[in-house]
Amino acid sequence: PGHWRDSCRILDYLAENLPLDTPLSLMCQYTPPADPRQVAEFPELQRHLTTFEYRKVISHALDLGFSRIIGQGREAAQASYTPDFSVLRDDGGRDART
Repeated sequence: PGHWRDSCRILDYLAENLPLDTPLSLMCQYTPPADPRQVAEFPELQRHLTTFEYRKVISHALDLGFSRIIGQGREAAQASYTPDFSVLRDDGGRDART
């Protein structure tokens, strides 16, 4: 949230270095943590992306000429789509913190 210009700069770099038919997945699913204390040092992370921010990035990709863009609807920004990162596991399904 709040850094759509950075996303546009990344798209500029991609447009200069990759074919414009390279598939892009532009996601708007960032969901702030349920406990705002988890991001207390980063107030910009305490909110969802705005429609304005997401549309600016999509529009910029189109303006650059990218032809294979996968986007998301705003309904993707829900906590129900957020994986549980509280337990880290290794490839064998064991707790990787031990």
